[in-house]
Amino acid sequence: QPLMRTHHGSSECANWSFDRDAETVEHYRRWARIHTRLYPTYQALAAEAVAEGLPITRHPWLVAPEVRDLWAGQDVFFIGDDLFVAPVVEEGATGRDLQLPGAGWWPLFGEIAAGNPATVSAPATELPVYVRGGTILPLLIQAVDSHYGASAEGLTDLGDEDGRLALALYPASDGSLDAIEVEGATISGTGFTGGVDWSTATLDGNALPGCQDEVVTSCADDDNTLWVIGESATVTVAGGGTLTIAPHTTSSDTTRTWRIGVGGAVWGAL
Repeated sequence: QPLMRTHHGSSECANWSFDRDAETVEHYRRWARIHTRLYPTYQALAAEAVAEGLPITRHPWLVAPEVRDLWAGQDVFFIGDDLFVAPVVEEGATGRDLQLPGAGWWPLFGEIAAGNPATVSAPATELPVYVRGGTILPLLIQAVDSHYGASAEGLTDLGDEDGRLALALYPASDGSLDAIEVEGATISGTGFTGGVDWSTATLDGNALPGCQDEVVTSCADDDNTLWVIGESATVTVAGGGTLTIAPHTTSSDTTRTWRIGVGGAVWGAL
């Protein structure tokens, strides 16, 4: 949800709290980081809500009115049009049978698109979330400690991620990626069919070196992601995939850092 909060309600002893034990704190910490990294996506959806009146959290009818099976339950919902959430709400269950909104949806942390329908494994620590094929999902590169400004030593806020953005790619079945507007640029892609090996990538026609411990220039990382330093770029990989970053304006005082990968690669250890 756009708002992430938890409290013990009217009975602190009867209800489990996020800080009850170390295991629960670590679980909450992980999902807080996932939620925080989604900040650019929530920010864009908030702007859409202001401009068009569409809610951020959406009933299936608003997004996929033709898929009547999605209306039957009371638990699935969308975040925007491109994230489909299917929580496990049956006590003791560690999975569920699931009807996806259509073909070509990816697990949020997946490396390939899912089948449909699907039987989803979801132990207590996991939440089934799917991304529409063709989506470029903008994320913070690193989760920050505060959205509101941090003054204590060692804490980070959104200012520390200014000019830095991760792009998680979830290609459609034809290899295309729908264009998005983010950070003053239009980003789009074509030809991303099959697996993507970023070690084969070229940037504006030039081969990329492997990344060192500290990323200071565009490079291919050994975790199969790509780092691009600069405001504009045309990235091509073996097999024909091309990603284009086209700025609306040029700014000499801004250096953009983009971390790019397919699906779960961009999420890393999360």
